[in-house]
Amino acid sequence: MENQSIMSVAQRYGLIAGAILVAWSLLTSLLGWNDPASSNAMFKWLGFLVQVGVMAYAIFGAIKYVKLQMNDGHISFGTAFKVGMLTALILGVLMALYTYVYFQFIDPDFSARLLEITQEQMEDKGMEGEELEMAMRMTKKMMSTGMMAIWTLAMTVFFGLILSLIGGAVLKDDAPDPEA
Repeated sequence: MENQSIMSVAQRYGLIAGAILVAWSLLTSLLGWNDPASSNAMFKWLGFLVQVGVMAYAIFGAIKYVKLQMNDGHISFGTAFKVGMLTALILGVLMALYTYVYFQFIDPDFSARLLEITQEQMEDKGMEGEELEMAMRMTKKMMSTGMMAIWTLAMTVFFGLILSLIGGAVLKDDAPDPEA
């Protein structure tokens, strides 16, 4: 099995999952489901489940493709993990780029609205003065466009790691030993 073949499978599944998640994000934005002022937890959970579900489908799909189409129905845990992580990394880079574009160009006021809500929540908890200013400075740094993109990449790779471990464990099927 060639590494280039594994890479092309990971690219295909990562790009398809990325396109689905970008479309989902744009749809939720148009419908107002991602409004930071909204307190409807159902939409937030639905969004999370869709993201993890699409990611799981891509990772498991890529592993299964390599197993069935390239390895005659066999795949080691290590190869399955590698395929899953490559898929997650490609998806993560794509989503980080989209996050940057979204916060920088599509909805540049999103971070400001989120900061306002965060400040109100901190004030409601009794924060004031220097403590509030320091917390808001740190929050502003963490919510910059670049940091949001980095967080997106980190979280995608983290969930990809978990899903790749599960996918490798569930789908592994080592080739039988020809000498046995």
